[in-house]
Amino acid sequence: VDMADAGETPSLEMSGRRRQGLQSPAMNPTSQWDEITNSGAPPVRGRENELEEKRTLAAHGKGIRVKEDESTEDEALLAREALSTGSQSSTNVGIPRYFRASWPSLLHQIMFIIRPSTDIYIVLMAFYLNFGGPHSAAASEFSMWGFLNRHRFFFIWIPFLWRLFQSFIHFLLSLAIIPAPLIYNEGPLLRFYPKWLQNSIAEPNAYREILRPRLESFGGISIQIVTPDGVLLDAMYFRGWNCRIDGPTIIRFNGNAEAIELQDPYLPQVYVQNGFNFVMFNYRGVGRSKWSSLYGNELAGHLYGLWRTPAIVGTHLDAWSLVEYVMKELRVDPSHVILLGHSIGGAIATKLAANFTTGPLTLCSSRSFASLVEVAVHLSPNYLGFHPSSWKARWLKKVARALLHAAGWEFNSVSNWHKVKGFKWIEYSGSDHIIPYDLSLHAALMASPTVKREQMRVLALLDDASVDNHNRVLYDDEFLQHLQYAKEACALSTVRDEV
Repeated sequence: VDMADAGETPSLEMSGRRRQGLQSPAMNPTSQWDEITNSGAPPVRGRENELEEKRTLAAHGKGIRVKEDESTEDEALLAREALSTGSQSSTNVGIPRYFRASWPSLLHQIMFIIRPSTDIYIVLMAFYLNFGGPHSAAASEFSMWGFLNRHRFFFIWIPFLWRLFQSFIHFLLSLAIIPAPLIYNEGPLLRFYPKWLQNSIAEPNAYREILRPRLESFGGISIQIVTPDGVLLDAMYFRGWNCRIDGPTIIRFNGNAEAIELQDPYLPQVYVQNGFNFVMFNYRGVGRSKWSSLYGNELAGHLYGLWRTPAIVGTHLDAWSLVEYVMKELRVDPSHVILLGHSIGGAIATKLAANFTTGPLTLCSSRSFASLVEVAVHLSPNYLGFHPSSWKARWLKKVARALLHAAGWEFNSVSNWHKVKGFKWIEYSGSDHIIPYDLSLHAALMASPTVKREQMRVLALLDDASVDNHNRVLYDDEFLQHLQYAKEACALSTVRDEV
């Protein structure tokens, strides 16, 4: 990998051996995982996963039964194996499992009140003009009621249509920009899905239930975090080896169609075994991350939450809540908080780091874009199956650009990147099929005349035509440099050669 930051970080020589991603241990037990982690495969997972999978499949009507004696025998065996392999459960004592976040700023709290207040104003004005006010002709002509009645188009219909248009378009676009709440939904709206959609998402949701115990068997601790607007986020915490609770902590921000249950369980183990605490979470609406009930009604709470908080604002509140939990509840210093964002998660993390005032945060933007609007416009023909060079695609791109701007869906990562004061680095792929290189954050910064290229920290990922370069895990040499940057950011000792 040819590092752009040649002045500060030495170039990383790529070895001639075949690079196997971190997903390889699950498929090939003889992979290089032992070399990467220097500890062999983590203990206590095979029998527990098999048993949990049987239970989940049985719950989904797959015709598999789990005998009670088999369950008791396997659980007893797992307990003995955990003791014999030195289970680290004792190191997790004292980790807070519940946290309620505060508002990032007074402006966020005011806007949270203004948005629904606009709708209430429209309803009250319509009711007043139709059923209230003075009834005499003279009073109607010269009173405030008469003035409002004569100009109701400006005072009622324009605010109503604009609010309706913006909210509805924003919601529809959110289904394409962040489809995870639609795919991995466990909320009350699921029963209103059409049958074909329920069938299409049944398999990934079943996999999530099966794979979650794997993360727990690797040391994951379930955390519940309540956002300022009342959403209960589902997060998972991994304690780093020989690392204090207030030690260096990495927070991962998922891509648009990811869920923590589907993450490779070896991913957090790499950070854990290199002395980092690791936190990952599901955005609102994804899996167990749900809105609070309204007067005991889960559906009403879900709809009320969607109405009062736009999706793009919700992503910022989710990100803020995780960082506040790490800093306030775990007491981690801002200089030891690393925001690791992948794809749209990189844009969310960059925006948070740019506007964070408590202290400089470390930022890693991995395979992310310069502008959300440009990427969404580029991908819009794919949603309807139009050929990119057809007149329909050109027309659709113009409409998509206008709707995205009108609905407020934009992440300007270039501007936000310049505002980040802490340690930061970029990871990019030159053959990314989701975010073309020309639309990537790295390309935009390289083209900017104000950027000092020799001072940028860059990890150029290997272009492997045989895999999905946007979503693949880092190869071993890439992870080596990735961890080196993380260690450098936290002023830790040099990463060991074995990684």
